[in-house]
Amino acid sequence: MIDLDDLPRTKKLLRTGVPEMLYQYTNAASAMSIIKSRSFWAGLPEQMNDEKELKLAYQHLNNISLGHHLYKTLTGDDSLFAKWVADRDYDYFLEKSPKSFIVSLTPEGDSLSQWRAYCERTGGYCVGIPGDVIQTAADDDDWFLAPCLYEHDDIQTLVNEIFDYHVELFRKATASVSSTTDFGKATVACGDALLSDLRFYGHFIKHESFKDEKEWRLLKTDHHPAGSDLRYAGGREGIRAFIEFKFLPDIHPGFPSRPRPSLRIGPNVIPGNAEYASTRFLEQLNGDGNADVWSTNSSFR
Repeated sequence: MIDLDDLPRTKKLLRTGVPEMLYQYTNAASAMSIIKSRSFWAGLPEQMNDEKELKLAYQHLNNISLGHHLYKTLTGDDSLFAKWVADRDYDYFLEKSPKSFIVSLTPEGDSLSQWRAYCERTGGYCVGIPGDVIQTAADDDDWFLAPCLYEHDDIQTLVNEIFDYHVELFRKATASVSSTTDFGKATVACGDALLSDLRFYGHFIKHESFKDEKEWRLLKTDHHPAGSDLRYAGGREGIRAFIEFKFLPDIHPGFPSRPRPSLRIGPNVIPGNAEYASTRFLEQLNGDGNADVWSTNSSFR
């Protein structure tokens, strides 16, 4: 994978300051599991709600590479490389894709659209965890934390920079190649490396219709867990597989001051009914008297 330091424009987009708090909207049982286990469950992108996962990244790359070839903005061998990339179909793009696992989060702690999309009509919760806690855990266990990109110009910047980076690698790889066979092998190797990097960063490209979610993602890629390390749940797609992202160790001194883990109770007929139980439950993580529990400002629907 390309180091972000080699992609300065992309780094500026993805390495923005981590929000003070990051939240996940879920049901009561899952909220309790998150707090008790000190873990989020990371799911497979192909089993997530957004059906266009990775396809947008592929489409942008296809448009860019084909444009370079057709409009002769690249010439000679560079144009042949662009055409090779443009000729790869979506199945080829996904063919060598390693298993990836994603946790979806947001800096929005009380969003009506999120309540509607991800929570039951009653019993929904928004679990908040300090951003620096998540970032530290991500760094310690080789997860990648970054915001999603929704704007066309931002996505073009990312894909163009990755493409340009690999054109330079292609030039170096083919500079001293003398045979057609070796040139072909170098083209495939450089093209596959480009697709691999775009598959990684493509997990942070989303359709603009989702921009109100302001999603941040935790990504673990090229990961092949043992069956015993997977967690399973039923869903619309059948059996779903997850791995755990542990944001805190089992033994922790608690959170006497903010920012600290919090719970917000979703739209409910009688929103105050769950506050006492939710507060006492969260105190098991934060410490006695340190639980931040609120009810949503969104109306019951």
